[in-house]
Amino acid sequence: MSVGRIIIGLLWLVSLLAVVAFAVWNPGQQLNVRVFNQVYERVPFVYTVFIAFLAGVVLTLLFWFLYYIETALAMRRLRRERRDLAEELTALRNLPVEEDLPGTSPTESGD
Repeated sequence: MSVGRIIIGLLWLVSLLAVVAFAVWNPGQQLNVRVFNQVYERVPFVYTVFIAFLAGVVLTLLFWFLYYIETALAMRRLRRERRDLAEELTALRNLPVEEDLPGTSPTESGD
């Protein structure tokens, strides 16, 4: 197990403990919530925070998915471009070499 995984695990544990502590310390808090002209009265504060957290997770996953699709399309385009450039390079390497030697010109004949 790497150190990075241990640190991430500890961060998750601390986050979970913070959420549980928040829920335990605020059991009776209630509030009114307005969502698109709909009013929900006496909603427990912990539920409100939990729903907001879930909404953040869903939006984060949506934006991550869009970023992933964009990155995958860019990788496909770059692979295609690399393949085309490699084919072009191979074609250029296979061209016959035509050198002019010093003291000779293309119009001179070797007779």
